[in-house]
Amino acid sequence: MAIVKKVRAQLVELYTRIISEPKERNDIYTNGEDNLYPYENDRAINNSPTATRASQIMSKFISGNGVVKDVLVNTKKQLMLSDVVDLISEDVAKQNGAFIWVGYGLNESGAISAKTLDVFDYSHCRESKEDDNDYKGKIYVKDYSEKKGFFVFRNNGSQSKKSYYPYNPDKSIIKAQMLADAKAKLKKDEGENYTVDELVRCYRGQVFHLNFTPRYKYALSKFDSVYNDMDSEYRFSLYVNTQMREGFLGKTVVVTQGLDEESEKVVKADLAKWLGAENSGNMYHLSVEQTEDLANVIRIDQLKPQMDDKLFVENDKRIRRNILGAANNLPEPLIYASEGALFGTSADAYTEMKKFYQEQTEKERDKIEKTLTNLGFDTIIKPIIPIQDDIKTIKE
Repeated sequence: MAIVKKVRAQLVELYTRIISEPKERNDIYTNGEDNLYPYENDRAINNSPTATRASQIMSKFISGNGVVKDVLVNTKKQLMLSDVVDLISEDVAKQNGAFIWVGYGLNESGAISAKTLDVFDYSHCRESKEDDNDYKGKIYVKDYSEKKGFFVFRNNGSQSKKSYYPYNPDKSIIKAQMLADAKAKLKKDEGENYTVDELVRCYRGQVFHLNFTPRYKYALSKFDSVYNDMDSEYRFSLYVNTQMREGFLGKTVVVTQGLDEESEKVVKADLAKWLGAENSGNMYHLSVEQTEDLANVIRIDQLKPQMDDKLFVENDKRIRRNILGAANNLPEPLIYASEGALFGTSADAYTEMKKFYQEQTEKERDKIEKTLTNLGFDTIIKPIIPIQDDIKTIKE
């Protein structure tokens, strides 16, 4: 079993990603040392402005402009095939994998076939141990980030899990699974038959685990190598925000000396009226007793901000470059529409960058097409910028 270790910045702790073997038959393979790897990865991406934009654009380029033949694939949720492609693309962009649910029914000829599609929340899905014949274990779906709750404490979380069969297109296996689910739900007397409608209605369906890093039990996120960079970008933002709310940030200090109590009250009241742009033209007169140094009587200082902009400039460029590189080499002008990027780039150059990134996401797009087609749903994704060969295929 492969073990992946990553050292991460988490306050003063070191973070390791370990996929552990199940200790019991129904135990799951954990995703990360504390089984929270996908949640932490998702949180790190969402906390980083660059990673968030990069994952959104990557998802858009993977899903393209929809599919050639869009059909309804989930009546309950009103999901079209293009919606399923969008959901898969979002998970692939962030987690480098997806868990696709397949529901079965009878086709027009009366044979069992795939009829429904859905995409489960990637972070909630885990695989269990293989059986004695080395067949894949069930797919369990549960919010593993939950730490508290009545069901978690009372049942140790076991009752809150929903399990699904791993994908297997063998019709005899599907029939056996349907019968097992119908018996468990309906509990008819021995010898009673089950109708086709009952078999289909009680069937929990199968789940296909799409993993772009198949050498590991669970996918390794595209952003895994820049986890610390995403965290640093978040903490830069947090640092600036903290200084804006709680730092000195150019605050004014007024120092007085030798004033009696009544004079101090008057000075405080007068200085308060003296503040603001609308009072910048006012004159202030303060009469004091004879003194050797007037600066000792009243002095006004302005504290310098604690923020050091130079500290961020180079690091910001390096962090941005690393994150965009991890996002399949996303060109920066496609993500930052500033005067020096998108609006300062010629239309031809911008189109070429889109073509370049379309090529960088071709592997993911092609894999999703093949996966959905193999699951029984013919899929051709229309790229954002049509290529000549793609145009011919679409017309056919």
